[in-house]
Amino acid sequence: MLYHTCTTPFFPTVFIILLFFFMNPFSIYAKQNRIKDRQDVEQLIAALQDMNPSVRAEAAAALGNIKDTRAVEPLIAALEDASIFAGYENTGVKAAQALGKIKDTRALNPLVEALKSDLPRNWEFRLETARALGKMKNTRAVDLMLAALPNMSVDGQCATILTLYTIKDKRIEHALKRFSKEVELKKISKEYWLYLRDESAEPFLILALLKYGHKNMAKDFLNSQNTRLEEAGEIWAKSHGMEIIIFQTFPSGTTLQYRR
Repeated sequence: MLYHTCTTPFFPTVFIILLFFFMNPFSIYAKQNRIKDRQDVEQLIAALQDMNPSVRAEAAAALGNIKDTRAVEPLIAALEDASIFAGYENTGVKAAQALGKIKDTRALNPLVEALKSDLPRNWEFRLETARALGKMKNTRAVDLMLAALPNMSVDGQCATILTLYTIKDKRIEHALKRFSKEVELKKISKEYWLYLRDESAEPFLILALLKYGHKNMAKDFLNSQNTRLEEAGEIWAKSHGMEIIIFQTFPSGTTLQYRR
């Protein structure tokens, strides 16, 4: 059992997200899973160009649930949409998730390009793009990710390493060894606290956790207030059958405990 303390305001953010979600009729329509015929799919594809970023995000999510291959090219174009709605809905993220559900190989190269792009993107976009490639369960997808790994940003490298770890492809361990050939991962796992503030070391910290990690290391990652390391700590804990207890602290001093 690992403990994770979170100090980010919780209820106000959730309230705003839920308010906009339930007040948006398009969102409710899209979530009903009643969109079956050609006309409805075309309407959703058209909605990817809507002025409202919430509508665009919900359209991308709905197209992923329908898994209609006509949406592949429009969703690839939507990967470039980095708009944020209520601080949460990112159309590019939803497009990546949708492409991962559809599993059409036309999306392989665009997803890899998005993953290694130098454009300013948030961690969630990199992670969901890598996960979409992992969900393809395609040998070429893994090859493309491994080939692009050295040229990615820190976000892209961390997201790729975590995704490759979770899909457990046999070739991955050897490839990751080559990536970290000059780095002593075992030593990092013993002295990891020395590198926690070094962003360039994060891919290697994650590799060290996944290969040589231990409970205290995962706990410190979970409480590092670094989203990349937190994600790694959560994946490690769950892969070792551990339960994560989260303490949510509010400005009022109230603490909420919940399990993940």
